[in-house]
Amino acid sequence: MNETKSEDKKPYIGFFPITYNLAETGRAVMIAKRYKEIGGKAIFFSHGGEYENLPKDHGFEVVKVKPFFNSDSVKKIISINRGEQKGFPYPTSVLREFVQNEIEAYKKTGIDMIISTQSPSCIISARAAHIPLITVTTGLGTFQISYPEKFENIFTRLLPQKVNIKILYLFYTKGKKFLKPFNEIAKECNIKPLKYTSELANGDVTLVTNFLEFINIFPHQQRYPSEDYIGIILLDELFSSNLTTEKTNTINKELQNHLESNEHSILLSMGSSGDKKLFLKILQTLNNTSYRVIAVYTNILNDSELPKLNKNIMLKKYVPSI
Repeated sequence: MNETKSEDKKPYIGFFPITYNLAETGRAVMIAKRYKEIGGKAIFFSHGGEYENLPKDHGFEVVKVKPFFNSDSVKKIISINRGEQKGFPYPTSVLREFVQNEIEAYKKTGIDMIISTQSPSCIISARAAHIPLITVTTGLGTFQISYPEKFENIFTRLLPQKVNIKILYLFYTKGKKFLKPFNEIAKECNIKPLKYTSELANGDVTLVTNFLEFINIFPHQQRYPSEDYIGIILLDELFSSNLTTEKTNTINKELQNHLESNEHSILLSMGSSGDKKLFLKILQTLNNTSYRVIAVYTNILNDSELPKLNKNIMLKKYVPSI
């Protein structure tokens, strides 16, 4: 924080979400709205993306920082993160440009602090600019009950599920995948290199947003201290201006009517970064059951891509969180 600022003045906070992801952008906007309500000042930074206008819609200035994401680069990043492609989500040359331009944007706006919702380049740029960094993450825990099918091989099939899950968790927390470009840029910026890939989620302070009732089902399995959990951040408020009370009530009534059955009910939601093929595959599987299903497709599917399904499945682009 600048020494010239009075002690009682709130810091000028820069928010840096990955604006191609609805959940991460939405969380940042919700935190910024609460901060603004208590007298704080906030500004947003963005490398572009489908949800870049969400902060603008709620009264925040958005500073665009080059290079910009496009649909192809976003698809590639998601594909590499899923293990579908080889390579680095952020190659060294691209990451260098991200970091250099981010530092320049911080200086130009005069912010005192950065809050990042999963924007990995901030891990380097905030520290290189000597600005405090708070990260907000969904937090990893050993919650898996089965080993992911896409990681199965001849060796994993010989081992018990519990062993495979422990190895998977160890690989994530102690793995070094994708780190080479980050540590090359860290060296150029004279800052401490990262030891593990999992550190890309950690700031000087790391806050974890998760459904606490779910976390408590698995005691002592969360990766972060319990005091770092801030609870789930619902996004309904961000879209209420686009829906009248009458429309919201209509949606709720439709959902209630659909779920009024003796059959078990299922909510299918993969967020804004879900895999289309997997989403459709799950839908077709559920279509062969009698379960009452509400499937939320956000931007995974276009309206023209919605499949014809049995009456037990209701497709919705958005539903109220409660």
